[in-house]
Amino acid sequence: MYGGVTMAPADGEAVRALCRKAHGETFLGDIPFSDAKFDKAADRVLSGPRNTVCLVAEKSGQIVGMAWASAGEYLFGDGAVLTTVHTITIDTDALRPWRRAKTFLRLVKGIRIWSETRGAKHVLIHVTTGRDLAATDKLLRAAGAKCVGGGHVV
Repeated sequence: MYGGVTMAPADGEAVRALCRKAHGETFLGDIPFSDAKFDKAADRVLSGPRNTVCLVAEKSGQIVGMAWASAGEYLFGDGAVLTTVHTITIDTDALRPWRRAKTFLRLVKGIRIWSETRGAKHVLIHVTTGRDLAATDKLLRAAGAKCVGGGHVV
C-alpha cells in the first residue's frame, strides 16, 4: 500500500531510520540526529492527544515514506486550526522516481484528510531539505498546494 496508514508502535524503528537518513541528506544534516527527541515525538503520536500524526507508506511490508504533522491554533488568531507538516520523507533507494512521486502525493492527500478531521483551515508544508526544490515545488503544486512564501536561511 502507498500512503496514509497511521504509524503503529511496531513501525517506530523503521520510521526512525527513515527520518535519520532524510535528516542527514538535508542542509541541516550537520546537526546531530537526536534519538531522544525522536522518541518524544513518537510518543506524542502513539499515546498523546490526537493533534499530532505520523502517516506511513509501505511497500511489501517495508516503510518507504512518512509524513509527520501537527494541528493547532493559529498563533495570533482565535478559532482557526492550522496543520503544520514537519516532514514528508520518501526512501529514494526503495522506490523508482514515478513511485516516489505517487507516494509523496498520497501522503499529502492523507495529511489533508487527517487535517479535515481536525477542522484545520489550512495545511502548511515547509520545504527545508535545501535540495530538489524545483521537483518538490512541482509535486506540491500537483497536490493542489500554492506557494505563499519561501524558506530562507541566514
